[in-house]
Amino acid sequence: MLRAMSTPPLPPPVETEAIEPSISYALLGLPFFLIGIFLATYSYYGAVHQIAGSLTQIVVPGGVLLDLQPGLTYTLFEEKGAVVKGKTYSVWPQIDSMSCTLTKVSGSLPVDLQPSHLKATYAAGTREGKPLYDFIVPSSGQYDLTCEKKADPPPPDGVVAIGAGIADNMTKVLAHCRMALIVGCGLGLLIFAIVMIQRELSKRRIRAEGLRPV
Repeated sequence: MLRAMSTPPLPPPVETEAIEPSISYALLGLPFFLIGIFLATYSYYGAVHQIAGSLTQIVVPGGVLLDLQPGLTYTLFEEKGAVVKGKTYSVWPQIDSMSCTLTKVSGSLPVDLQPSHLKATYAAGTREGKPLYDFIVPSSGQYDLTCEKKADPPPPDGVVAIGAGIADNMTKVLAHCRMALIVGCGLGLLIFAIVMIQRELSKRRIRAEGLRPV
């Protein structure tokens, strides 16, 4: 005679407890992260437009008289997409086909143009710039900056631009951008990390009580 096989009783269900805080709290760090990126980007492009607007543009081949001061590092840039007196210069000037000199009008004192140590470039709308030369004048006064053709045929017209203290200004701009990223993104990551750590601690406590975290 066959006896019916008895089935073992099912284990009692394990009670659950919600993990705290909710994972959605980690999203509270997202606005700080986005604000940091926005402020860094806004600061950079705003400062670049301001710096580009402060430069004196010169059409070359050609020259211009400039009032320069000692104790400042001047930088000469080549530009593409510049607009001077309503005309757009859409290509880089052919500097290799020109000879650029800087001379003090009083006394005809020449000033050395050194290859620029500045690596940063700028873009303001369609206008782009790259550094060419750095120089420091020995005394205040008027200086003649001229870029002449080296040989025939003459190169097409282009634009160069000159400004003082550009390297220092760019360093300050980049420092402000880094600070905005560190503060904004740092706060966002800190909030995310705190939420995740609190959730992990909550999981351990729930398991220690014999419950299942959900």
